[in-house]
Amino acid sequence: MVDLWQLDATAQLELLRSRSVSSNELIEVAIERIHRLDPQIGSVVTARFDRALSDVADADESAPFRGLPMLLKDAGQELLGEPHYVGIAALRDLSNRSLRTTPLAQRFLDAGLGIVGRSTCPPFSSGVTTEPPGFAPTRNPWVLDRTAGGSSGGSAAAVAAGLVPIAHGSDATGSLRYPAAFCGLFTLKPTWGVVDAVTPSGTTDVCTVWQEYVLARSVRDLRLMWPLFTTKPLSSETVNRAARLVDGRGDGRHRFADRCRVALLRHDPIVGLAVDEQTIAAIDAVGTTLGAAGHDVRIDHPAALGVLGERRLEWAAATDVAIDAIRAQSIAWLRQILGRTATDTDVDPATLEAAQRGALLAPDAVAQALDVATQLIGPVGEWFGSADVLITPVTHQGPWHLGEREPLGVGLFAAPFSFSRQPAMSIPVGQRRDGTPIGVQLVAAHGGDSLLLALAAELETAGVARFDWPPIAHR
Repeated sequence: MVDLWQLDATAQLELLRSRSVSSNELIEVAIERIHRLDPQIGSVVTARFDRALSDVADADESAPFRGLPMLLKDAGQELLGEPHYVGIAALRDLSNRSLRTTPLAQRFLDAGLGIVGRSTCPPFSSGVTTEPPGFAPTRNPWVLDRTAGGSSGGSAAAVAAGLVPIAHGSDATGSLRYPAAFCGLFTLKPTWGVVDAVTPSGTTDVCTVWQEYVLARSVRDLRLMWPLFTTKPLSSETVNRAARLVDGRGDGRHRFADRCRVALLRHDPIVGLAVDEQTIAAIDAVGTTLGAAGHDVRIDHPAALGVLGERRLEWAAATDVAIDAIRAQSIAWLRQILGRTATDTDVDPATLEAAQRGALLAPDAVAQALDVATQLIGPVGEWFGSADVLITPVTHQGPWHLGEREPLGVGLFAAPFSFSRQPAMSIPVGQRRDGTPIGVQLVAAHGGDSLLLALAAELETAGVARFDWPPIAHR
């Protein structure tokens, strides 16, 4: 018999609606597993167990997700009067509390979700690992001395270990996709602009890349949550509308054809770094499965990615200007809360240096830099007129050991599709010989979220894309 914690969000919701379990039972299951397993993982930075129970009790009985437990990433989305640290120990030591509830967080509460805690993230939710100074690092549930990825690493580790069925995360240049790949989960970075996203410090999304969604153990859970994340209000059609996404008609933009044009990218065309052979084998397995299902599969990729590599100094200069501006905003926000100048004991020296450069930028410098970046990245999106979906690695290699420096070029496969503002998924396709999961990225044209969900569902049904339980889940 399957225990409650092993069920995905859709199955848990079915039990709640049939009154086979109570909302308190599911919340208590999540609380018990967090108490028992999280000390080994480090995925929950602040607990709100009693508040989750009271929130669910106070929710309208018709709320579509009433009683379903989840975690909220400790960045961007806020709950009035509750802790908000954004991975910065100085804010924790100050007992910083939010002054508002953000719109998306309010929708979670209105929908009846039981937010049992806030998940760990690196400072300012920036980085490809979740090792915030002054906090316990988040450990990969598969191999505990490896990174769970970042910046949504706490959420990913919790879902993979069965603490909660789903968890909120966010992604600017890969922060949903990296931890999903490293922990063996499904996630979607939606088309930019369809989600009411908030940056970690609540400041302007300078690069227009910030997105939010959930990490899950099934594709149907990603479909289930879609209506809650879109800017359209909740309605009684929530679940039915989510279910319709499987055939590609949910967003009114794409129909999932029987025959998709699928391109496989098996190498790094940007700087030529090696991709591990097990990741290439996973991409090939996806291609073979889709080809056998009747899709048009070929080896191909946007030539513009190679051009991006040839002009990488221009690309780096442009994106560095935007990043400096973001750091300046974040440090100014932190200074306002702390009531003093931020120091290198609060954040790392590189962030402070970037913020200092950003504060000195001319008023039109960021706009000019983003114009250059848009010109460089534009042809990448235009290529999708010749293919429906591009299959790529998420990273060149698997998760590295905690405390190690991140590998060179770790973001090369994910970041371009953030700046092109296209939807992208990470799906789990087997494990490496070292016991860590392999993530494969699916990318579609702007607005093609439903197409990705449909194709991922087909791969899941075929058994190629599949969540497996890490050993720690059964302890």
